[in-house]
Amino acid sequence: MAADAPMTADLHDTLGTVREAGRLTDRDLDAMLRSDDVAVLGLIGGTARRTLAGAGEPTRAKFVEWRPDQPIPTDETRVIVVGAAGIETAEHGLAQLVGASVLGRWLDPTDLARLAWTTDGGARPPGVRRTLARLVAAGLTGLTERGGESLTGAGSLSGDEWTGLIREAHRHRLATVAGLRIGPADEPRATLDHLARLRAFQEETSGFAAVCLSAEPGVGAVAWLRGVAAARGYLDNIPSVEIDPAGLAPMLVQLALRGGADGLRLRQVIAR
Repeated sequence: MAADAPMTADLHDTLGTVREAGRLTDRDLDAMLRSDDVAVLGLIGGTARRTLAGAGEPTRAKFVEWRPDQPIPTDETRVIVVGAAGIETAEHGLAQLVGASVLGRWLDPTDLARLAWTTDGGARPPGVRRTLARLVAAGLTGLTERGGESLTGAGSLSGDEWTGLIREAHRHRLATVAGLRIGPADEPRATLDHLARLRAFQEETSGFAAVCLSAEPGVGAVAWLRGVAAARGYLDNIPSVEIDPAGLAPMLVQLALRGGADGLRLRQVIAR
């Protein structure tokens, strides 16, 4: 893990490591997170994407927020994210979707934590395990990144709570997505710690199919590209880096796709 003092590393050496399909170190990551050299950052991210995932067209993953009292979406390209006030309603909704032509039946970890708390008395592993067993039996196939976008800062779930939920999900062999929220004034150390935690967690469980990057309001081109390139270059054990385009200017979307992102993760809310 990085020390509090800045580490020195040459970004051109980091680029060389990526071109040779080598693994970036914490020193490389620290240098990227402290750099404003968008040209080299873009090269590192883009090269990492081609090395790790090939040079195919960007992917487009579609997620739809749905409640059991609504009509079932029929678009087969979509993953349904079920929202429910209680465990019985969630089970009923998942069971409804089992016969539908959808790609997956997912929950947000924040909702899973709430269901575990109301059903089994808390979001600790025993309660989560029992709640997950019920939901998997009803048809649950995955968990989103919600609640895990800032593992070292304040959020709807603490870093330990989120990783505890995801660890149980991986034991059930559910599909999961990691997250990172990129802000206009992120501290390099916090971002480094977040990414290092994700990489170590993936080494342990191999359960993440992707990491989804989102932007806080006011994020600029340099901070955004820096985060995208760092995530793609450093998280070499996570197959795909996707971006949430909500609130992003088209220029920032294109910048991310050229600088390391593998595709877009679109999330739609069905009108109530």
